[in-house]
Parts: sequence; structure tokens; C-alpha cells
Amino acid sequence: MTEQYSATESVRDRLSRPVAPASLAVFRILLGGVMTIGLVRFMSSGWIDELFIRPTYFFKYAGFEWMPVWGPTGLYVHFSILVLAAFCVCIGFMYRLAALVFLHPN
Repeated sequence: MTEQYSATESVRDRLSRPVAPASLAVFRILLGGVMTIGLVRFMSSGWIDELFIRPTYFFKYAGFEWMPVWGPTGLYVHFSILVLAAFCVCIGFMYRLAALVFLHPN
């Protein structure tokens, strides 16, 4: 019985110890940078047109069949906002708002 309590205390102690924020900052910078580069590459390769504009049939989520598909202008604006949000995450500018915009499902 004492081993379980010591293991629990050990886990609790480990989780409550202060941690240097540098690793989280590096993760944020790398995630924002990779996503910015990936989105810019996606846009510059013409994949928005190929994957979202040209197809005539789209699979939709159950219960959301009524939602229209973005038009070409809306798609480019959507991806541009995602690029801006990913870049803001990378540089840490208005991080919480940028993360909310970038990670929002729609």
C-alpha cells in the first residue's frame, strides 16, 4: 500500500514542479513556422483550386449538409487568414487570439 501512495505522490510532485517555458516557446515557434510554410506552399502550388474549387462533389459532415461550400474568393480569404494566424502563432503576436483563429475547425 505504501508503494502506491509514494508513486502517486511522485506523480503529483512531478506535475506540480515548475518547468522552464523555453520548451513550450520552441514548440510554438516550430509549429507556427511549419504551418505557415505548409499553408503558403499549399496556396502557391495551386492546390486550393485543384482540391476545393474544381471538384463538383464534396463529402459533408452528417447534419451539416445544408452548409454551402465556400466560393473561390472565400477559400483564398480563408487560407490567407490561416496563414496570418499561423505566422502570429510563430512570432507570438497576440498568441491566444491567433491560436484560437488558427485552430478553429472552420
